[in-house]
Amino acid sequence: QRQLDSLRNHLEQQLAQQLPQAVMFSRGVERLPNTLFFALPGIEGETLLMALDRQGIALSSGAACGSHHNEPSHVLAAMGVSAETARCSLRVSFGKDNVEDDVNRFVTTLKREVDQLSSFAALAW
Repeated sequence: QRQLDSLRNHLEQQLAQQLPQAVMFSRGVERLPNTLFFALPGIEGETLLMALDRQGIALSSGAACGSHHNEPSHVLAAMGVSAETARCSLRVSFGKDNVEDDVNRFVTTLKREVDQLSSFAALAW
């Protein structure tokens, strides 16, 4: 559990530094050591999932108990998160074989994909 806590905390720190627009859910409260749930406002979670999947990174959007629905997470809604922000959410889960390099690779890849998607969105205007 200590290793998973450490990975999750490292991911939170890296997201705060590299993607300060990230909204962390359940920060500072008791939670699972292997899971981080966050949103990147303005970018659909499903779009990021597909982009990251092409880079060999598997994630999910929404809570595990609602991952088979297309609606925003009822868990996030109960936490007072808007439907718009909930649609921009990603859930990262770590396993026993993950290491800090995995987190660093993920954040680097995520930032690159977010930057690319943001530039595409800017072109549409």
